Amino acid sequence: MNLVTNDHPTTGGVDVPDIDIELSLTPPTQGPWWRSIAAYVRWASGFATKRGRNRETDQFQTGDWTVDALENGERVFDPNYSSSPLYGHVKPERRVRGLARWPKGTGTTYVFFDGYADGFEQRYRDFGKDKVASLSAGDAFKVYAQSKAPEGRCAWDLEVLADRPVVWHKLGDFSAGGTMTDSSGNGYSGAYSSGGASITGLVAESSDAAVDFNGTTDYARAATNYNFATLPNAYAFEFWFKTSQVPASRATLMARNGLERVQLSSAGLLKFAEGSPIGLSSAAVNDGLTHHCVYDFDGTTGVLYIDGVSQTTTGAIVTDTGLPPGLLLGGSPSLTNTTFDGAIDEFAFYEHGLGAARVLAHYNAGKAGISGAWGNEDTGARMGRYLDFVPVVASDRDIDSPCSSTCGPQSTFSGTVLDQVLDAANTEAAQTYMGIDGAMSSDDHFRVVHRSRSSAVTATRSSTSQGTFGPNDLQYADVLFDYNEQRIYNEAKVTREGGTEQYAYDTASQVDYFTRTYTKTGLLSASDNDALAHAQWAVDRFADPESRITGLVLKPQRDPDNLYPHALGREIGDRITVKDPTDTVSIVAMIEGVEHSLAGGEWTTVWRLSVADTRAYWILNTSALDTDTRLGF
Repeated sequence: MNLVTNDHPTTGGVDVPDIDIELSLTPPTQGPWWRSIAAYVRWASGFATKRGRNRETDQFQTGDWTVDALENGERVFDPNYSSSPLYGHVKPERRVRGLARWPKGTGTTYVFFDGYADGFEQRYRDFGKDKVASLSAGDAFKVYAQSKAPEGRCAWDLEVLADRPVVWHKLGDFSAGGTMTDSSGNGYSGAYSSGGASITGLVAESSDAAVDFNGTTDYARAATNYNFATLPNAYAFEFWFKTSQVPASRATLMARNGLERVQLSSAGLLKFAEGSPIGLSSAAVNDGLTHHCVYDFDGTTGVLYIDGVSQTTTGAIVTDTGLPPGLLLGGSPSLTNTTFDGAIDEFAFYEHGLGAARVLAHYNAGKAGISGAWGNEDTGARMGRYLDFVPVVASDRDIDSPCSSTCGPQSTFSGTVLDQVLDAANTEAAQTYMGIDGAMSSDDHFRVVHRSRSSAVTATRSSTSQGTFGPNDLQYADVLFDYNEQRIYNEAKVTREGGTEQYAYDTASQVDYFTRTYTKTGLLSASDNDALAHAQWAVDRFADPESRITGLVLKPQRDPDNLYPHALGREIGDRITVKDPTDTVSIVAMIEGVEHSLAGGEWTTVWRLSVADTRAYWILNTSALDTDTRLGF
């Protein structure tokens, strides 16, 4: 980090935090390698960011950030200028982030934006006398809005894609002597021998076929242009198989560079060999049934899995070098009388380990399909599956578990990944946003945060006011109070996918304010009772008009030591108390959206708010009950 101190009215203004704006020099699929570009910012023009979601209106907004003016006199941000110190890195989708530190010098550092560049606009004013560039960016939700949900994919496909295989032969395109397609997208095609036959596939709900090998001469060569001579430091491979006949001595299911790697013994046991046996199945697999085989090496320990269960292994590995590339399935022309008699399907190779949890997820998906692998589960688990579509690595997600609502089985997908994420968020009726679930100073990058409904009641930052803002407390610059009919809903009609409409209402509110209907359809809820709970929550929450605060504006330079820790440190989901200018009306609110801007040397923070429900709720496994208590889900 290279945080810049700005204490001049024509640059950053007085009492502006130390600021750094950083650009990653690596592609988005790799970990960021940050390079500061703060020295190029024309601070008088400044920047503006916003992110968040208004829970009451269900207006889900993708976060954005604009840096209005970057000094470009030396063509630093010209993507075609090879002498630029950033040449080759001024590209769309490069990761960018903004950091602010208060107090200056040795204070706390906060992330105020983290996302991906849309692009760098260049402007040449007065025939090039003034060269200026600008940066626009969106948070990761923008990426999800651009990613299409994998329509028509079976559960197995989804799990494989989530782990980014380097080679993936589905083996559904068999033709004697033909090309074996690589479905990973990396172009590592293979080749079939002159023998074999196409049969029904071995994984659930897949329309792809498998290849049946005859036990004498049939084999297939995987990824002919991938160098299998030396394996990476960590790796995994997997495939499905089914035996037709027990071999007299042994049969080779997979060979690498002319040596047997996966063998079936005459006793029907499966073993993995890298020069010598290191894995052995605990039971015979020559039963004519479909089995899943994975060998997973994390860089230290190798484990053989059969049907999702780890088998006996020694943990040793021998890596062959100096041999020509090549990986064979079903047999090997360099080994006689060892061709496998049976079917093989869905071969995949990964340049990283999978781990036990992912191996089991792959097995469950291939064995049971969507109906088994995507059965009843809470919204957090379902959200995690959607994020696997992109994919979003574990370090970039913070998902509550368990969540308050349960999703039912799902077998079809439509729209974008963001559409799927919104389905889970709406089913939970809670907060989903890009940011940090906790103190803004606790980490150096944003995550996908999905909070359960109960978190808004039980989490300390959401149940206890984190600050009081008013004329005699922490002073705001502007506040907008509102009291109207726009947020009144006294009947709710909620329908889950495949369910019947659930109805809740409040008669007294309907008498006072006419009937105003809250409608949700297509929720992922597992049961009608879950949908009914959602309807009851909506009526209970919105039956009466509220004195609402739609926005709170802070000018932290007016009281920097007291206001900056809140302006930079408060996060979506934090509870605050706001008093009106007369110090007579006090409203407890929840932060739903956060905006920051720097212009003309003045820092402004705006919080978009909803009224926090102050009524008592009962959370399961607690006993604080009274007559006004409601179920907190």
